[in-house]
Amino acid sequence: MKMFKVELSQNYLRRRSKLVKRDRSLAIKYDKFFHRFMLDPYYPSLKTHKVDITNFGVVYSSRVTGDIRIVWKYLNRDTIVILTTGGHDGKSSVYK
Repeated sequence: MKMFKVELSQNYLRRRSKLVKRDRSLAIKYDKFFHRFMLDPYYPSLKTHKVDITNFGVVYSSRVTGDIRIVWKYLNRDTIVILTTGGHDGKSSVYK
């Protein structure tokens, strides 16, 4: 099974840090997410789909929890860049 190389943007790291600071249990959920994601970005529970976001253009969104999403894109065939993370709705929405 092919594993993707994953690069984390500074924006993602900053936003993840703020979210985990508010809810420490999210750290474990992010770890579980990446375990599945690196093997298969389209794993069914991740509910990965294409989205068109003002700041990033056409990219992909995957589910970490009921409300938390990760936005990413392919850099090349083997590498994925994680662009940002945040809520599905509200103030921390990734879809702005």
